[in-house]
Amino acid sequence: MAEVTRPKTFRELLDSLNELPKGRRITAYVSTIGFFVFPAGIGIAYALTFFWFLSSFHSNYAVMSNLSQRAVRRIDYWYLGAGTIGLFLFAVQYSTQRDTTLSRVYVKVHQAGEAPLRAEVDQQFAYLTGFLCDAVAKRAKAPCAAIKRLAPELKPSMTPEEIATFQERFSKEVTLAYGRLFTIEQLNTIPHLFSSFSVLEIRMEDWHKHMENAPRFQAKPRDEDTELLFGLGQWFVWPFLFAYALGLRITKVTIDVFEWAK
Repeated sequence: MAEVTRPKTFRELLDSLNELPKGRRITAYVSTIGFFVFPAGIGIAYALTFFWFLSSFHSNYAVMSNLSQRAVRRIDYWYLGAGTIGLFLFAVQYSTQRDTTLSRVYVKVHQAGEAPLRAEVDQQFAYLTGFLCDAVAKRAKAPCAAIKRLAPELKPSMTPEEIATFQERFSKEVTLAYGRLFTIEQLNTIPHLFSSFSVLEIRMEDWHKHMENAPRFQAKPRDEDTELLFGLGQWFVWPFLFAYALGLRITKVTIDVFEWAK
């Protein structure tokens, strides 16, 4: 079996190129030039890394004299090995990103569902504030002062526990203060006195039930070394391994199609 030899000097390289068939010689010239042209910038590096590897492999095998079939078959080990490692790194990173992304999507969807419930609570709370600070305030100012005191605590994305605490305080500080304005007889004979409060209570209960079903998302803590490892795997390692494997595989196809090996 003939031994694969490589040119040692630039002159020997040119002589070996001139001895090649025309098509193979043109491929060697073009791919050698492409080997040295590598634009900077991470944004375009991923796309152009493939062409860089493709040029370098074509240049390397095009200038080989006495390229044997055995040497060509070894290419399978290199591109399959690189592709397997790249796929493994991608799968590890993808599984982590997938769980994180899906958790964030669930949170966003739930937050979107909270908005109309919160709007109904705010609307009823504003109506009740106007009622207590207008008509009722003429008789007593305590209910108006109490509801204004609680207003800043009504915020979006409150937890079920916070909503329950707010409801309890509202009942003690606002509803009770309003109820003291009426006699027992009035409370028993005029049921619509608390209709506005009942509507707010229903709205708050709907909001409370919705927040009880809220998905929990908490990013898993990682130390600095682990974070660096995942970053390298995601941005630098596996994309270049795939580019390496694909460029090598296409070069092998070129070798087989144009019969460079002897």
